[in-house]
Amino acid sequence: MPCLLSGTVMLGIPTLLALAAPGRPDSEAATALGLSVAIVLAVGATSVVVTLVRPGQGGSAPLAVLCAALALVFAPLDAWADGLTGVAALLFLLSARMHAGASRREVDAGQWWLARRPMLVGAAVTTPAAVASALVPTAWSLPVAGAVGIAAAGLCALVLSN
Repeated sequence: MPCLLSGTVMLGIPTLLALAAPGRPDSEAATALGLSVAIVLAVGATSVVVTLVRPGQGGSAPLAVLCAALALVFAPLDAWADGLTGVAALLFLLSARMHAGASRREVDAGQWWLARRPMLVGAAVTTPAAVASALVPTAWSLPVAGAVGIAAAGLCALVLSN
């Protein structure tokens, strides 16, 4: 279930925002770009399904993440959408690994996620800082990123200390 949910979010954000993006449908370039985004997202969705059906296959999960990244490049989105898609991609790759491990043997999900806690904390601290710095003027980006990173690190320490 985490694999399906994170894969859906990872590909759903670029899909929804690409569909909602204002464009000139009469332009051939806009039509070609829309078709390219649709093809990339269809390949990504197929890769998510293959990851769920055949968890031991190694190339389908990275291909799905690559497709999400390409969709973000083809259809430029806001910084918050890039950050949320990146976090969903990380969770998708992790849950795909857990899904592959669970198909071979029984996996204690709590212990599995606990073993990967440093990577998750790193993503939880750096992603909000990067998104916040992209939303403010350039002169303020470094102080804002630092403040948000410190706040996120404090929140992670508070949550994980229990």
